[in-house]
Amino acid sequence: MKKQNLILAILLFAFGVSAIAQEDEESKRSRKRTRQDMIFEIGMNNYLLDGQFPDQSNEQYTVKPFGSWYVSLGSSYLTQVAGPLYLEWGGDISWYNFKFQDPSTRLDKSAAGIDFTSIQDVDVVPNKSKMTVSYLNVNFVPLIKLGNKRDGFRFGAGVYGGYRLGAHVKYNYELNGQDIKDKFSDNYFVENLRYGIKARMGFRDLDFFANYDLNKLFIEGKGPQVNAISAGIVLSDLFH
Repeated sequence: MKKQNLILAILLFAFGVSAIAQEDEESKRSRKRTRQDMIFEIGMNNYLLDGQFPDQSNEQYTVKPFGSWYVSLGSSYLTQVAGPLYLEWGGDISWYNFKFQDPSTRLDKSAAGIDFTSIQDVDVVPNKSKMTVSYLNVNFVPLIKLGNKRDGFRFGAGVYGGYRLGAHVKYNYELNGQDIKDKFSDNYFVENLRYGIKARMGFRDLDFFANYDLNKLFIEGKGPQVNAISAGIVLSDLFH
């Protein structure tokens, strides 16, 4: 009887060690399937009004594509789901910078909404006018990776969502020979939530992104019903 108990105890101990080792091995494999890295996106942003750029209808809120920078900084993970299928997921803080084509553009806020006007003071020499909006975002992008680790081609599309952190406008101008910079912070009736579709494509050490916001930038009835877009390059070792 004692011998049987001893054998049973040895078997239970061996089974426990085996189970712990198996769990540890599975944990290691899981960690190997997921990589983490800081990710930096920089590009240009604009917006569309009924599928067209506002300059096509000569709107006052038309922006300069070059100078209207989109910037994002965050932490991202890349998890191998199965074979060439991966999932990129993580969070970031992003900034839309809309630099208006007309440097005399001003945002006038009232209870009725936002009016984009042009300053009429002949003593003012406008130099720059822009609006900046920041968001806290989460991203989920399925990816297909073809080829080897460093020389392969990768592409995918997914979704993102974000919450507005802040918004402000900046006006740079000259008045009576003096350079003046004004900054005003407000919500400017910008929607609190942001959500849309993200596309990703890369080859070797070069990656690109494109975002399209499905939500309108401004609250309905309070501002122009435009959808923000952005595109640029991705700086990260996550995909390599």
